[in-house]
Amino acid sequence: MNQLFTTSQPYKPGTTAVFLNGQLKTQTLDDGWVETDPGLGQVTLKEPPRSFGNPDVVQIFYIDTSPVLPETVVDTPLVGVIEEVATLEGELLPTELLEGLTSESEGLEGGVVAVDQLGGVVHDVEQLQGLIVEVC
Repeated sequence: MNQLFTTSQPYKPGTTAVFLNGQLKTQTLDDGWVETDPGLGQVTLKEPPRSFGNPDVVQIFYIDTSPVLPETVVDTPLVGVIEEVATLEGELLPTELLEGLTSESEGLEGGVVAVDQLGGVVHDVEQLQGLIVEVC
């Protein structure tokens, strides 16, 4: 009977969850599982599932090790409204036009550097941190 299963992608160690017939198994119990080889995506069940008659359904959930897509740089003007943001973090660099409204933000962090035109409204902000340099 098969006890070794391979996921479609390698997984991060410590992130697997095994379900047998829709029920989450406990990894440390006698009927749990072992992360055999995360780099190969292999998981070994401590007890083999039924494969005849009414076979067991095995599902393995995990966080894969696929690379995250790189950040995208957008060279268009930033115009718009940001509302009800818990935190806004980042940095805006050499932008010719920055307009918009930031309201009801609990935290706003970042920097604005070398901006020729800066217009807009910031209100109802509990915390505003950052740097504004060379604003004309």
